[in-house]
Amino acid sequence: MTKQKQNKAVDAASKAEDLLPLEQMMVQGGAPNEGAAYAVDDANQDKDSEHHGTESKGASLVPKLRFAGFTEPWTTCKLGELGQAISGIAFPESAQGGVEGMPFFKVSDMNLEGNESVMHYANNYVSYELVAKSKWKPIEGPAVIFVRDGAAVLLNRKRLILSKCLMDHHIMHYCLDESVWNPFFALAIFEGIDLTALVRTSVTPSYGAAEVEAIVVRKLATINCPKI
Repeated sequence: MTKQKQNKAVDAASKAEDLLPLEQMMVQGGAPNEGAAYAVDDANQDKDSEHHGTESKGASLVPKLRFAGFTEPWTTCKLGELGQAISGIAFPESAQGGVEGMPFFKVSDMNLEGNESVMHYANNYVSYELVAKSKWKPIEGPAVIFVRDGAAVLLNRKRLILSKCLMDHHIMHYCLDESVWNPFFALAIFEGIDLTALVRTSVTPSYGAAEVEAIVVRKLATINCPKI
């Protein structure tokens, strides 16, 4: 796909995002997203638990604001029970600079205009022939992505992937099962998580998939947590 064609597709997708009704912000079973804000509103309090699989003692499981028909308390679930965190792959310099094909995202692409929430644009594209020859496994999407090592970790940025792509090894993606939750709901959850609390003390700031998957989030009690 040429950049001109991609730009047209992105413009159409952006308009669709703007029109996304609240009713579509839902999780499995048609349950409305009554608590995207609630699910992360105790983020500062939860920092005490360092997001290593424990709930802070004072955290409530009953949202302050409820939609009609919802009275049950929420429950907690580890991210590893809802999805899987996977690191990207090394991007050879010899393969960089392409303008057609599949997007290969790097950390710097998060700064591009139009990529503030959903990753639409990339500075590098690779041919599908090269993808097959190199045996790279593309991300099918949807997924939430974030920087896993380097100074950019401290910026605590998250983005959403909705279509097939590749990303370099400095980025980690959390695969989303759309039968479990809406991708935009997942992004809202991640926006309330301070991933810098996971950073290991070392010369280069970093964290791994195990730390991400151990993070505890809230969900409606009626929604099952299938083991991945």
